[in-house]
Amino acid sequence: MILSSLLYIMLFFVAAGIYFLLPQRIRWLFLLLFGYYFYLYWGIVPVLVLLYVTAASYAAGLVMGRPLHGAVRKAVFVLSVVCVLLPLVYFKYAGFLAESAAGLLDLFGVTFSKSFSHVAVPTGISFFTFLAVAYLVDVYRTQVSPEKNPGVFALFISFFPIVLSGPIERAGSLIPQLKQTPGFDAEMVQEGLKRFFFGLFKKIVIADRLAMYVNEVYGNYDEYTGLALVLAIYFYSFQIYCDFSGYTDMAIGSAQILGINVMENFQRPYLARSIPDFWRRWHISLSRWLRDYIYIPLGGNRVTRARLFFNIFVTFFICGLWHGANWTFVFWGLLYCLYYVVHHLTAKKSRVFPTAPPAKRPWLNETGKILLTFHLVTFAWIFFRSASMYDAVALIAGVGRGPFFSGSLDVGLGVFNLVLSLVLVGCLIVWEVLSESAPLYIERVKQQTPLSVKICIWAVFVLSFFLLGVFHGTDFIYFNF
Repeated sequence: MILSSLLYIMLFFVAAGIYFLLPQRIRWLFLLLFGYYFYLYWGIVPVLVLLYVTAASYAAGLVMGRPLHGAVRKAVFVLSVVCVLLPLVYFKYAGFLAESAAGLLDLFGVTFSKSFSHVAVPTGISFFTFLAVAYLVDVYRTQVSPEKNPGVFALFISFFPIVLSGPIERAGSLIPQLKQTPGFDAEMVQEGLKRFFFGLFKKIVIADRLAMYVNEVYGNYDEYTGLALVLAIYFYSFQIYCDFSGYTDMAIGSAQILGINVMENFQRPYLARSIPDFWRRWHISLSRWLRDYIYIPLGGNRVTRARLFFNIFVTFFICGLWHGANWTFVFWGLLYCLYYVVHHLTAKKSRVFPTAPPAKRPWLNETGKILLTFHLVTFAWIFFRSASMYDAVALIAGVGRGPFFSGSLDVGLGVFNLVLSLVLVGCLIVWEVLSESAPLYIERVKQQTPLSVKICIWAVFVLSFFLLGVFHGTDFIYFNF
């Protein structure tokens, strides 16, 4: 069951109606039961893993909340983090590690069986595992108090809008809201509905349409050259953005309808002025997780230059490996490490993971920085999307193979699909630029627009789902992580 499916939409709105009719004191229990029913769609094994991670982190939190000797408390913390990470390591990385070890031994003439029984990776395991680890670290640092109610804590780990693909929330922000379970708020419901359906539009109208072109070219890159490959590379940048931010919009919208606020995860990342600025805008919850629980504990910026580069390397190595057990993801992470190092060596300021927007610059210089950052990010996506390093290198080499403008650009999907894809990307870019540069103007236009016009706009918006939507699309990309 995915958030863009008709089944989820029907079940969610029925569940939301029941939720608001229930007494406030038992709403959290209803959300917990619905969340496990929702997650059970992915199988019994993922549910058992979720229960294990929940029980281990809950018990460890209670133990660390007791008055313990410093060394004992630290030992409990380390052991609990290891226990919580074990399922992630087994399901996601055991096969990768075994095959990598076998390949390394082969280089030295040592025969080692490469056979490894691959197991299905529980959907969302990286997200709820990082959620649990963040909770354990915060409890250890005494930044949050251990949650004593096992049901509320289980709801925190399994909260259904974010359990599959985030955002990776913090206990100090989400748990108090889950305990309070506010009543019906018409304004939040309205905003939640808008957010949900805007995310749905980005997923089924834009992302899934672009996916048809991207999948065809990436799956048969040796049959295409020049412009068709370049177009697929650019299309993937917008596909993954609309796919992941579309899910985030639906998750945030679902939570808003229930009266619960979930953190933002995207802030127009393709308008970033630098690579650090991109990570301030892209997958914000993961970026902050890496900053707070990996980068800063390693020493952050307040170290020697050599140690700073090491801290950046470790952070992005983990970032790449978190996304998948494949050398393409590792290389993708290390490529961002290189970007950061170059940025540090060339920028006037050496802050990594900046917390404030960059200063204003002349529009031409600003545009140049945006374009450079976007193309660096787009190049990195080639390795993220490719099935192997060989495929990524072959696709890049294919861009220069043969006449650049040779072959059909529609790659067998039809001219209409190609033109519509280009129009949708163009409209998305215009909307992002206006939202970034003139948010007050957009808000004023919304307020001054007559209700009749708003109804017509929404009618056209809804109609576009049926006329332009791709209803045989795939799961959300980040469900794989």
